[in-house]
Amino acid sequence: RVVGAVRPGDTVVIHEGTYREWVAPQTSGTKDAPITFQGVDCDKVVLTGADVITDWQRIEGEKPVYRHSPWTARFQVATRNGEPVYNHPADARHRIIGRAEQVIVDGNLLQQVLALDDMTPGTFFVDLDASALCVWLADDTDPARHRVEASTRGWVFGGNPWSKKGVADYIHLRNVTIRYAANHAQRGALYALGDGWRVEDVTVEWTNGCGATFNGSDITVRSYCSQNNGQLGMGGNPSASEFEDIQLLDNNRK
Repeated sequence: RVVGAVRPGDTVVIHEGTYREWVAPQTSGTKDAPITFQGVDCDKVVLTGADVITDWQRIEGEKPVYRHSPWTARFQVATRNGEPVYNHPADARHRIIGRAEQVIVDGNLLQQVLALDDMTPGTFFVDLDASALCVWLADDTDPARHRVEASTRGWVFGGNPWSKKGVADYIHLRNVTIRYAANHAQRGALYALGDGWRVEDVTVEWTNGCGATFNGSDITVRSYCSQNNGQLGMGGNPSASEFEDIQLLDNNRK
């Protein structure tokens, strides 16, 4: 709720915890009075695009496949011949790697398949027609015995240039970890959409697409790490900006 209340010069202190939401700034700061979102500790303040999923039912048959329903998350990127497109780019090569869904079991990502018959241990399948999410865990066990999360948000902090939500200038972000966004290629889970942003001591990891996107001028990024993201560590089109002490590790895993 705080993003609707802050004014230039305010500092938001984020205490230890996991925050399952998209934080989209609504108000701009100024060069002399930025708006700051500051975690108490990068390792202890986590902003995530994933939710915990429960209520699993085993599907009949020999395979230990479990089903969660209803599953309503949709990550449509386009429409072609009147039909929704869920992979980006919209070609055969990217039918799987271009999808945005992620399922995480006890901190480990499952591999996506596109049909129930293709499921093997350690995979998941999103049945869009039946509005269901299906998983087959690597150890064949009931997912109720594990912590199962699934990505439900494509943005975690910042703006969305397509909806114009979260566009703001002079936003400072410090001491947080961002992870598990269901974002497509070239769309950062951390999306700095405005001038005068400052990002320090931030880690973005295990997102489906790009870790962070920086679009604007007078942007400063220091002590930043993007790791294990599905596509890029970072991207964008910043101008008159400064990047220092940047680590891009093991990205493009898809």
